[in-house]
Amino acid sequence: GFLADALGRLRVGKAVELLIAKVRDESKEVKSAAQRALERITGHTEAGSDPEKWMEWFENNKALYK
Repeated sequence: GFLADALGRLRVGKAVELLIAKVRDESKEVKSAAQRALERITGHTEAGSDPEKWMEWFENNKALYK
């Protein structure tokens, strides 16, 4: 959770794909922190806690985070 929060505060774009993977984590705390970080980094809030929606969004926007 802490790392995801830190990445979100720093707006580390390259961490987007890693954070999407963490949205699948078994830990509710990790999932929630990853979602918050993704929303901070990307400004995208429509995917919520759905990793499939995040992956779809990322496929269409990954050029922005290279």
